[in-house]
Amino acid sequence: MNAVDSDWEELEKHNRTIEDNLRKYWELVEDVQKNQNQLRVEINGQRKRLQKYTDLIKNEAKQGKSVENSVKQLKIRAKQKSLEEVEIWLPKDNGRILGTILGPVDISLNTRSDKFRYKSNYERFKLTVMMLNTVLAMTNLCIGSVRVLDALLNYLLVWYYCTLTIREHILIVNGSRIKRWWILHHYISIFLSGILLIWPDSVSYQMFRKQFLIFCVYNSCVAVLQFYYQNGSLYRLRALGQSSTMALTVEGFQSWMWRGLSFLLPFLFAGYAFMLYNSYSLYHISQHPECHEWQVLWLSVIFLVLFLGNFVTLLRVIVAKITTDKAAAKQLSRRYSMCD
Repeated sequence: MNAVDSDWEELEKHNRTIEDNLRKYWELVEDVQKNQNQLRVEINGQRKRLQKYTDLIKNEAKQGKSVENSVKQLKIRAKQKSLEEVEIWLPKDNGRILGTILGPVDISLNTRSDKFRYKSNYERFKLTVMMLNTVLAMTNLCIGSVRVLDALLNYLLVWYYCTLTIREHILIVNGSRIKRWWILHHYISIFLSGILLIWPDSVSYQMFRKQFLIFCVYNSCVAVLQFYYQNGSLYRLRALGQSSTMALTVEGFQSWMWRGLSFLLPFLFAGYAFMLYNSYSLYHISQHPECHEWQVLWLSVIFLVLFLGNFVTLLRVIVAKITTDKAAAKQLSRRYSMCD
């Protein structure tokens, strides 16, 4: 047997090994799918049992067993939360939007490292684009009115918000919890940036250009500031077991930010006030005799919607926090009064 035949036999042996490993891989994939289906059945069954248990507790509550029922309700909530944590690791339906964009593709990330890596990449993407947006907006402010650079900035914003929404839907499928308003906020921002992109270079455009660029610089700087502080806070909360691995930084304010991040509130209120001022300025420009563009009034309405949505969302977080603190204080006072 010559050297060529010997090498060929070795190659055939490796090829058979690869085929055997592939067969084992297919079997493992089938086992995983069976386990996933079994888990779904068990979770649904457990939910039904918990619902029956909840109904029994409601009946007992009518008989005056409030203390015992409160303990049982806490146990039920703990079980429901446990089921939600298990369900995160099961594949989910892509939903209408992702289904339309990507088709029936499985976008579930199966390991903790994959989920965390994708989330970290999402965070770096936001930070990188916001820094680039700041540099480009400041450049446009410094060099004066260059329509190509203005269009480049607006195109960057359209691309950024389109990409951001797709990534956020993928993160939601994989267990991240994002408030509906922030998803809607990004869709509205796509519409806003698109209108800015097609706004012709006119008197009305030049009247608003500088103000919008200053708004972009401020908004991007606040976003970068939020990212660094929120990221650090989330890291500490994850280390203490008080936050999910898939928790995300956001442009607004959430309840977990009260510890150490409440100093961000004035910056957020100023940014929202800037949005309201943009809406007022654009409405004022739309009344100008030389303003003939439909984009001006539309932009005024969109900035007003963004202001209202952001402001109401922030107020709801603050009210919920105050209400929770008051309820906790009352509970503590009751405990101490019972001890006395």
